[in-house]
Amino acid sequence: MRRPRVLAVVLAGGAGSRLGPLTEHRAKPSLRLAGTYRLIDVVLSNIVHSGIDDVRLIEQFVPRTLDDHVAAGRPWDLDRSHGGLRVLAPFTGEDGEGFARGNSDSLWRHRRSLEAAEADLIIVLSADHLYTLDLSDVVETHLRRSADLTVVTTQVPHDPSAHGVVEVDADGTVTGFAYKPQSPETDLVACEIFCFTASVLLESLEQAHAEHGELGDWGEDLIPHLLGTGRVVEHRLEGYWRDLGTPEAYWQAHQEILDGTSARLDDPAWPIRSAQPQRLPARVGDGAEVRASLLSPGCTVEGSVRRSVIGPGAVIEEGAEVVSSIVLDDARIPAGARVQRCIVDIGAAVAPGVHGDGSAITVIDAGGRAYRPED
Repeated sequence: MRRPRVLAVVLAGGAGSRLGPLTEHRAKPSLRLAGTYRLIDVVLSNIVHSGIDDVRLIEQFVPRTLDDHVAAGRPWDLDRSHGGLRVLAPFTGEDGEGFARGNSDSLWRHRRSLEAAEADLIIVLSADHLYTLDLSDVVETHLRRSADLTVVTTQVPHDPSAHGVVEVDADGTVTGFAYKPQSPETDLVACEIFCFTASVLLESLEQAHAEHGELGDWGEDLIPHLLGTGRVVEHRLEGYWRDLGTPEAYWQAHQEILDGTSARLDDPAWPIRSAQPQRLPARVGDGAEVRASLLSPGCTVEGSVRRSVIGPGAVIEEGAEVVSSIVLDDARIPAGARVQRCIVDIGAAVAPGVHGDGSAITVIDAGGRAYRPED
């Protein structure tokens, strides 16, 4: 049996508005993860470890903040003449021109490029989740079940209403899909990893666009269309999975990384590949206190750091205290400052005083201003 040609499409164009100041001037997939990685590293590493080497990266919002890191796919050995990683950007001059209004709209606008890849299967993935998954298992499920669409699903212990909620029958056939419902019927959600039969996806995009006049997010049009016209099944992800699209989730994921309860990032058999920052090793001063934390290359710690992630080049001065926080690249926490349950943005100069009270996540932007997600 001929091995199917698989194209991976990574959706990396959204503005990430739920993350507030953290993604105000940068693409969400370029945001740091565990100090030295970036969110985009997770999905690209899962793709290449799964044996897929033909990738399209759909960009839109401030793409330069992502392009420098992606470097034409070099960190993942995707810089090649045949296949490899290719960026799909907004364009003008032909059908589909302009800026996309959602995920399925992005696919519709780039459908000619997807068609030109001549793939048998197209796996579409979001770029802001933390998980480990061998996509060849998803392909096997898709072929074995003769599916038009295979939805990767997982059960979540937290609020399923923030996701696409999936209903399945006893044999794993998807019978219902509700996009961010107020009253979820189940705790089973879509991981935003979808395996399509390529011809079905391309035809469905045309049909759904003709039906709706324009497309938005797939939970609103493309997935409901396929549920009504095709065979849709699930592939269950039993391990760790988390959407990192909010400050609370981003912070919680880092606490789970510190606890060792998240997806493993340093598995020799499945490492997260990345373009790592080229800096000197972290420097820890004589009077520093560091407990249960991650320190990135180039950072300097003279004060107290507990259950926190300190990014490249960040400085924690003597007399500063950082507790249960994420301090991003080149930020400075001065003497007399205490930050607790905070996410400190890149380059922020934090003022002396108490920041965060432990009751909720506080984001400190690059200008040193505090922001609460509920504000």
